Amino acid sequence: MQHNKLRTIGIVFALVGTGALFLPLVPLGTTHVSLSEAHRLCSSGLGQLASLFSARLSHDCSEIGDLFTLSWLSIVGGIGVTIYSYLRPTGPKAPSNL
Repeated sequence: MQHNKLRTIGIVFALVGTGALFLPLVPLGTTHVSLSEAHRLCSSGLGQLASLFSARLSHDCSEIGDLFTLSWLSIVGGIGVTIYSYLRPTGPKAPSNL
């Protein structure tokens, strides 16, 4: 039973991280872009140059970078927990001598 809970937690973390990366949730002007597209824009030469002239844009790009990293950590952690739930040894519990 514990393995199913771990498996579910791992899958949910991986799906949330993937959704955060690829769903168009970040407002950009009058449209919304995905977190990965916003991160790519902030990391580009144009984004770096614009960050020099705008403190707000610099702050926003910093937050986007943090969310991008957090999303990838969620994906990798979720996959790791899911794999662990499959590889975790199962067997009878040792009797306690209380």
